[in-house]
Amino acid sequence: MFKGTALFIGLLASLISVSSVVRADEAADPAKGALSDACRTDIKQFCSDVTAGGGRVMACLKAHEDKLSAGCSAQWQAARTQVKSKMQASRAACGADIQKFCGNAMGPKEIGSCLDSHTSDLSDSCKSYRSGNKG
Repeated sequence: MFKGTALFIGLLASLISVSSVVRADEAADPAKGALSDACRTDIKQFCSDVTAGGGRVMACLKAHEDKLSAGCSAQWQAARTQVKSKMQASRAACGADIQKFCGNAMGPKEIGSCLDSHTSDLSDSCKSYRSGNKG
């Protein structure tokens, strides 16, 4: 069960980093991105002591989800919907490859590196998904 949970968290973090709505640099810099624009005040109010990077700002927003402004909450929900959709697509395209080649990888960076090292061995669906979802 823990291994499945770690895989889920790794995929979620990876998808957040490639999402066109919520990119890691957008979350880190309130001046960039739709979510950051909508949540600028909320980030300052609830997350001013959080060091940006590694999903910490996103985790802070999640922790204060019930207190977010209407605009931020709407954008947060839209971002979550997009991430869920991308996660389902990623799982369908690459789930078997991650289990086959990267079962011991911890976190999104290790999973990404592992998949990179097995590029020639990946399924066509995973290769296609990864080439269409870089940065």
